[in-house]
Amino acid sequence: MPVENQSLQEKIAHLENKDELSFLGRPGRVKLIKEHLGFYPQSNSEASRITTLIGREDRETPAFWHLNEVSMHQYKYKSGARETVESLVRQFEEFAGNAVNESYYMEQLLDRLSVIDPNGRTGFETLFPVEDWQYDNSQIAVFSAMSRYIETDHFAETEENDRLGKLKLIDHVPIDERIERIRENLSHIRASNLRKTALSLQKNQDTRLNFWKTQLEDSRRHLFARDAASIALDELASIEQ
Repeated sequence: MPVENQSLQEKIAHLENKDELSFLGRPGRVKLIKEHLGFYPQSNSEASRITTLIGREDRETPAFWHLNEVSMHQYKYKSGARETVESLVRQFEEFAGNAVNESYYMEQLLDRLSVIDPNGRTGFETLFPVEDWQYDNSQIAVFSAMSRYIETDHFAETEENDRLGKLKLIDHVPIDERIERIRENLSHIRASNLRKTALSLQKNQDTRLNFWKTQLEDSRRHLFARDAASIALDELASIEQ
């Protein structure tokens, strides 16, 4: 079977078997995840976790097996197996909760554009002058989400400007730099493409949410993860309403 026609699970296994996965750089991993799962990871840590979860042959519940491997490893070294498993489940929940927030931000932006109803050729900075939002945390969050998506897409396609590391994520830089990055990434976008990008990002985050919810569902099969995963799913259900 040609590699390009394989599922993500098969492709990662194929690369592992040929000892090539370790040579597939971060851009390649991010692009691989997007092509096969339908969403971009938001950070290097999330991309790494997804690769670990999916890169297992013949495992219908990769989250369960991953948590089981982790707990057995911790048992071997007599080091907090339950605590480590619960910490991983909280990470799954964090990724899922972030996806809910990002999707909501795009809903806000699409509603705003619907109210403004701009000419499709109107530029971002004409629609949203920086002086109108630079001190508005809610609007900064919306534009940061879109900016991060554009940066990740650019990184995956060109392998330039790796900004997925924690210290380089737009959420972790000083506010002045954050605003400049937003303007750098969005200033060239017209209203018509702004709407298309928002819809694409929203679909990306909805798909990402479903992925992590599935991992949480699978996690409930593990004794150490059962309570934490159930609580996480209940909390996600409440914020999705």
